[in-house]
Amino acid sequence: MKRLVVISDVVPDPQGTGSEQRTYSFLLAYSKICEVELWCQPRLDHPNLRRISRLSDLVSEVYAYYPTLLSSNRTLRARFLDSLRQAHAVHLEKMPVEIRHDRIIWDIDELPAAFKAPSAPIICEDPTEPLDPAVARWVAFSKLCKIVTCSSTLEASALLSNAVIVPNCYASPAVQRKCSKSKVLLFVGHLGYPPNVEAVDFFCKEILPKLPDDYLFRVVGKKPIGRIHRSLLDSLGKEPRIQIYYDVESCSQFYQDALAAVVPLLQGSGTRFKILEAFAHNCPVISTSKGCEGHDVTHGKQLLICNDADSFAQACQDLCNDTGLSDRLSIAGLSFLEQFNSQSSFETILFGHLRQAIPSIF
Repeated sequence: MKRLVVISDVVPDPQGTGSEQRTYSFLLAYSKICEVELWCQPRLDHPNLRRISRLSDLVSEVYAYYPTLLSSNRTLRARFLDSLRQAHAVHLEKMPVEIRHDRIIWDIDELPAAFKAPSAPIICEDPTEPLDPAVARWVAFSKLCKIVTCSSTLEASALLSNAVIVPNCYASPAVQRKCSKSKVLLFVGHLGYPPNVEAVDFFCKEILPKLPDDYLFRVVGKKPIGRIHRSLLDSLGKEPRIQIYYDVESCSQFYQDALAAVVPLLQGSGTRFKILEAFAHNCPVISTSKGCEGHDVTHGKQLLICNDADSFAQACQDLCNDTGLSDRLSIAGLSFLEQFNSQSSFETILFGHLRQAIPSIF
């Protein structure tokens, strides 16, 4: 069996943030065709550090390290370089790292903002115009890779000639939804990500006041490190109808108790794991167009799409009053997940691309 080294700036976790879930999906896939060694960077106060031992069924060895330690500790660095020499292939997650290998699989997941900024057009009218430094670094590194994977067509830049699409998936089994007359609206997401905090603020100040007083808003996510986001969320959490939970072990019970998962994003990039996670929990979804961007979903079929506070609040009440609508969305959402964003569909697409780029890995 071939040996593959996975290098990630997060701890792979099927119950974690989007990046943690996506990395876990790759790890799970690779474990079926290779012997896998994992190098990852933990966050000391996050639940996934406590769950790292559960990865032992997928990997032969796990090294949890910090970049400064890797550069300053000679023994650890020597072990890292030896792992690279022995690896048949290397999977690198997200940011380019100064490594050299003949068979690099680089998952960019999402492009950096500089790719999409007006000051750094993907196709320059003047070919002599220099690229943004961040864009130039990614483009240069991509040329060292056998294959570059990304999560959707939104991330498939023309500058990355060897990029292929491997859609996000939700790797955990589907969960049967409870039958309840809940009036709890749920937001799940990384609360250190500015667009998520903006979405929570928008829902609290613009949508929730339009709903009857017996509706509650629950926010569940990774605790922000930044003082500004923490202060805003702490302030919102003082309201009696708003409940905020940080760094929980599992979101499953929160989905079980919710009327709907809400994704009121106004900006941001990439495809949302929170929608796939809600589908897997048979939980109806109400989202803005930006929130469900990158998923081939239709309003009224897999979820409800509302782009202003009035229609969003009305959709919440429609779901509460029409159990038939709620059930139809739950069934269609789960069917969509199983067809396009399950672990098995993820592996079929990934292995197909790998057979083209690195056939010797099988």
